Amino acid sequence: MLSHFLHLLAASWHLFREALGTTTLGFIAPLIVSVGSIVITLYWVLREHGKEAMIKRWREDAWIALRVTAIVTTLVYGPIWFYDGLIKGVYEDHMGLVQENQKLLHAGSGNPFSIVMNNQYASMLNSFMAFSGLCAGDGQVRDRCDVRITAPAENQKVAQVMNSIARAARCFVEPGDSLRPERENDIPADVVILHMRRGERNEDRVFATMLSNTLNVRLENDIGNQENFRRFVWIQIGTGNVWRKG
Repeated sequence: MLSHFLHLLAASWHLFREALGTTTLGFIAPLIVSVGSIVITLYWVLREHGKEAMIKRWREDAWIALRVTAIVTTLVYGPIWFYDGLIKGVYEDHMGLVQENQKLLHAGSGNPFSIVMNNQYASMLNSFMAFSGLCAGDGQVRDRCDVRITAPAENQKVAQVMNSIARAARCFVEPGDSLRPERENDIPADVVILHMRRGERNEDRVFATMLSNTLNVRLENDIGNQENFRRFVWIQIGTGNVWRKG
């Protein structure tokens, strides 16, 4: 917060000087001359007439001169700094952000609706292919793979993204409360745990490998394998930053 405030002050001062057509030294030099003249005058009175005369001159003339200089400087330059410095500084910062945002939106083809070949695109595609491989089969019930996705409150958006991609890949995702905030005490941090059945099929291992291109994945084969029971994967999204680090 402080750095942004200091940046705003520096930008407004730069615009203020440009409006006056001067430099920082050119602006403060007259003020230094005025204050210096008062100080030298008081020193001369002290040397020539003593301390009491200097104090009298200070009270009668010098102090008034300093106040008048400060008031006049504020009245003359204050509105200029406020408009040409502060207001224009905020406006130019805003327009700069708008231009940068437009560059990001129009990156590549110049169309804000274009699909940009970036890391987000790659992550989306990898995730979709991972779920597609997991749920592919001949359409029989024995090939169905049930998916459960859970996440703590801070990573509900991650869970919603994975839920949408899994459904688009025609996986059967447990509805409703499967996306509720994780209630377990032992929630992993900065990782997504894939709970799978023991003796998983080859496509299950491929799923874990492909999903690790998007998320920081840890595979655990800790679900019992029962006969005639559907394939099942529990995607337990942890706290913190669960995306792939690099």
